[in-house]
Amino acid sequence: MFTGLWQMVHEPTGHIMTVKILDVSSTNKREMLLNALNGFVMLKLDCPHIITIYGVMAKKVTVWICMEPMRASVLQLSRTVHSAIPGGRMPEEVVRETAITVLHALNNLQNLNISHERVWPDNILVDDKANFKFCFVPATLDHEPHAIRGRTEIYYLGLTLIWLATGRFQTTLPADGPYSAEFRDFVAQCECLRRRSCAFLLVSIKRTTSVTVHFHCKVAV
Repeated sequence: MFTGLWQMVHEPTGHIMTVKILDVSSTNKREMLLNALNGFVMLKLDCPHIITIYGVMAKKVTVWICMEPMRASVLQLSRTVHSAIPGGRMPEEVVRETAITVLHALNNLQNLNISHERVWPDNILVDDKANFKFCFVPATLDHEPHAIRGRTEIYYLGLTLIWLATGRFQTTLPADGPYSAEFRDFVAQCECLRRRSCAFLLVSIKRTTSVTVHFHCKVAV
């Protein structure tokens, strides 16, 4: 499922919004996705870490998700930092805020028993005020048991954080990279403790995080 992010204006009102365009060639999957997204819009979920969706529509082989204004995805942010800036490195404060945002969002979605596509850098957005939000896409053909799905989410969160920090897809942080021990421990826990729930990880972050300028996300009870 290929995606694109666009800034658009609703002409009748002049309202600016962000539109995520999904390339969905299957008619059946497109209809299932529309139904799932419309159901989510009707829920009016009050979670500051999940993107607000205004509405959805289908155009030929694409699905358009109209949402609150956001500047970019963390995938775009990572590419800018690592490609456009020589020797650029994503600050761990940014990686930390991304982790907390996603864990809050996953916890809310799990409580509502809403399944979704995997956590990935293009599904985490940031606005002009540096607020991060999770833009989830419902899983239309999800047959994984709830417990297994939760473990998979944690695993892909770890991969996403590594990608954001390094600018490359890899399963571990470089041994010689300038990353804190806390950050290394957290991404390792995403792999080793993916049998735990998102709520457990979230509580663990809150217990050990007291200073916002450091990545104190050590998962421990």
